[in-house]
Amino acid sequence: MFDKLNAKYDPLKSAPLPSAPQPGGGLPPALPTTLSAWQDSGPVMRLSEYLKQHQSQGIKLYQSEDGKPSLCFVPGLGLADMKTERWQIALGAVELLQDAADDLNQLLTDGLIVLPTQPREIRAGPSRIF
Repeated sequence: MFDKLNAKYDPLKSAPLPSAPQPGGGLPPALPTTLSAWQDSGPVMRLSEYLKQHQSQGIKLYQSEDGKPSLCFVPGLGLADMKTERWQIALGAVELLQDAADDLNQLLTDGLIVLPTQPREIRAGPSRIF
């Protein structure tokens, strides 16, 4: 019995190639390979909305000196903050930034968004992520 199941559901078993698609044959349109605006990126939009929703927590999106998107927390976060709501909000922001990083890098490279460079006085102390 195992042999029959294995033969039927073997992922390495080659499947017949599908026939060539016909023009207008009901295929979904191709996804764009490049972004033309930040609103074209779901991950960037989610990050933006999250930062707006939690702007009272002192989380800002900046561009590092090497042109990479980064988060800055003012005031910074330390070990004493680990059990606070602010810490959980910061973790959410970091996760969303990681999801959006590739799109943000592309948007920055293509000149479609401009992020402020992190001010020198902020670089000295507060936590910076990513």
